[in-house]
Parts: sequence; C-alpha cells; structure tokens
Amino acid sequence: DPAAVPEKSPMEEYYQGCAGGKVEAELGGRGEGSNSSHITVDPPELLFHNGSVSTSQSVTLSNHTKGKLSLIWTPAPNSSFSVTPSSCDLGPLKSTAFRVSYTPKQHNTFHGAQLECFALYKVLRDHRQVEDRTLCPPWCVTVRVIGHSFQPGREHFIPRFSLQRPRVVFPALSLVSYRTVLLENMGDLPLVFRLDPEECPSVSVQPTSGLVQPGHHQILTLRTTRQKTALPSYPSPCTSMPVPSTPRSCRW
Repeated sequence: DPAAVPEKSPMEEYYQGCAGGKVEAELGGRGEGSNSSHITVDPPELLFHNGSVSTSQSVTLSNHTKGKLSLIWTPAPNSSFSVTPSSCDLGPLKSTAFRVSYTPKQHNTFHGAQLECFALYKVLRDHRQVEDRTLCPPWCVTVRVIGHSFQPGREHFIPRFSLQRPRVVFPALSLVSYRTVLLENMGDLPLVFRLDPEECPSVSVQPTSGLVQPGHHQILTLRTTRQKTALPSYPSPCTSMPVPSTPRSCRW
C-alpha cells in the first residue's frame, strides 16, 4: 500500500542510501528508517588497513520485500576491489553475505571506491511477465570501500586540511534536521578521513569515511533529531589519516 509508506524528502533518500538504509538504528530507533527500505546493506562501508596484503571482508544484503530478488554487482574494471559472488538470487525476507576483497595492484598508495549492487525482482527479468502496472525499476545499494597499500617503514606525512563551518547549529525542535560541513584536502597527497559515530550518538554523519584527492573536497551531511536529554553542545571528532599509523584528530 503506497499510502502506508511515508514519503521521503530528497535529502532523506540520499542520507539513507549512504547509510545502507539503516538510519533508524543510528538514531536509536527514532528515524524513519529501515522498515521502509526494500533492501539494506550492512555494513555500508569497509576499511582495509593491512598494507600491501590482500584481504577480504563480508557484507550482508537483506531483502525486506515479499518477492525474490536478483542481485548484480557492477565493479569497475581493473579495480583493486572485487565482490564474490558477483550475482545471486535472494528470497523474500532473507539475507545473504558477499565477500569484498582488496587486492592492491600498486604499493604505497590509497585506494577508494563505491561498490554498487543493483537489485530487481527476478520475475521482471522475463519480459513475457512484465506489464506496465507491475513494472518496477531496480534498487541500488552501495558499499564505500577504502584501502591502502603502504609498506612498513615508509616515510609518513602530516595531512593538511580544513573544515569549513567549524560550528554547526541545529534548530531547537524535535524534528529531523540536516546541516553540511565541507572537508577540504589542502595538501598535495591523498587524504583518508574517518568519523566515529559512537562518539556522538545524537548526531549521525554521512559519509563516515572517505578518500579525498589533493585539492578536492568532501561534503559531510549531519543529521539529528533533537532530544530532551541532549546536551546544548557537543564536539564531533574527525580523524584524518595520511597513513593509518599517524592519525590526526580535530573537533568541530
């Protein structure tokens, strides 16, 4: 019943897509969250910090619909990241796991990507069973992946970055609200950032990690529902990593 599903704003759809459809869990079960998402991924991001060693991690996709889905991953060619299996079918109200592997092709560098998985009802793959009233476009879920291939003993460098809008003010209302912060890499080498959502459970941020190329920037989206017990102000830590053994923290 379409009327039973609350309509989402474009910002809400973007935010839930970045969070793998699990905004509700991030805000203590108070969001519009995961029960209105047809397919979710957990975790929505993976970090590979084992240097030049090839490693793999697991992600789980869950089907919240009442129909069988076909899942298809579309990795970029010649990427250092791969997914197995690359496709499969997933029954209604079921979950399945995939292995994401990181195999660096070059030493002493950063790698970052956004892996996309498209999900569509399997019955729609047969054109003889498709009608205009039953046609449904596929959904897309993403997994943000970051890795590095730095070898032990490599010279480290200090990251140079700026946070524009060091102070963020939310309205004093018990409503979902959003703000943005600009993280800019002012250095001449790539920058990896990581935010810890456990440090400030009243505010969630997307994306929580990423790779920023020299001279480029990343927009961070903050989301909150103000609670009666919330403190009037609180810092949020951001850790930047030129390499994992030399993190640098800042607060805003």
